[in-house]
Amino acid sequence: MKRARKGSGYVRRRGRIWYITYSANGVHHEESSHSTKLAAAQKLLRERLAAGSSGPPPRPQEILVNELLDDLAREYQLNHPRSIDDFLRVGLKHVRPYLGGNTAREVTTDALRDYQVQRRAEGAADATINREMALLRRAFNLARRATPPKLTSTPYFPMFKERNVRTGFLESDQYARLLAELPREVKPLLVIAFHVGCRRGELLGRRKLLRPLSWPQVDLLNDQIVLRPGTTKNDEGRILPIYGEMKPWLEMLRHERDQYYPECPWVFHRNGEPIKDFRKGWAEACRRAGLVGLRFHDLRRSAVRSMVRAGIDRKNGRCRFPATRPKRSSSATTSSSSVTWPRLPRS
Repeated sequence: MKRARKGSGYVRRRGRIWYITYSANGVHHEESSHSTKLAAAQKLLRERLAAGSSGPPPRPQEILVNELLDDLAREYQLNHPRSIDDFLRVGLKHVRPYLGGNTAREVTTDALRDYQVQRRAEGAADATINREMALLRRAFNLARRATPPKLTSTPYFPMFKERNVRTGFLESDQYARLLAELPREVKPLLVIAFHVGCRRGELLGRRKLLRPLSWPQVDLLNDQIVLRPGTTKNDEGRILPIYGEMKPWLEMLRHERDQYYPECPWVFHRNGEPIKDFRKGWAEACRRAGLVGLRFHDLRRSAVRSMVRAGIDRKNGRCRFPATRPKRSSSATTSSSSVTWPRLPRS
């Protein structure tokens, strides 16, 4: 174990991670720097010592979980603005009523396990509960890393082993049945997503922060769709191939746009206005097609197979689908799960 002295505290390394130990106002503290670099640990120690000498130490028993969640909401607003609506609407819908009125000290591992039991009893999936726990854990970690720190320690956050991983595919005959049942304006969305696996937000935009796919991004001459940097989940642009049934559908959409809605820039629209939601029409069409429970996001898995079968070039770039990639136990399946195409450089 290697130690490095620094003022009235010191840093030590455990494995590859550096930890700090110090006393402030007569209270002993020990904390991970979450870094493999000595300089980072020393900087954290200086910050903690400075905070301790400037006033009373943090009193986590007086900090409500709601306050920590408010801080997390501000952090999302600054650094993840495209996710803020999902964070506020879904992520905290159950966390605030159950734990928001508690003080941070009252949120023990046992209390967190009680929350998990309660949410399971309400019918929540393990993956959903894990997302809620992850948000709560992030709120506690932000408070602990603040200067001065709002918390000096955080509880252990238990997580479920997720088993509700979706593994199904949309077969060609199922695709044809669903296409026949969908509302007219939604049919092209199915065609594109079934072939190249776009997310809904990449095609229709996401609330006020992402614009829907527009015609300048569709190159019918070179058979490609350009997703610009900042319009995808990971903010990296990429180029999607146009193949199979995609081109005749896109050509039809372009012709109808030119004839009836020449001022409309969007590829997918209802009477010239962007499509904001199609869940009701999608659910009804899935029911009539005998595909109850199929989600639009599930098409990403089918698109991987569609592109492999179409012989999409795998040498010019790479696009991974980690959430749908099969286990490596099947080498043949794994080799076909990472379809590739060119990526655009980030601006």
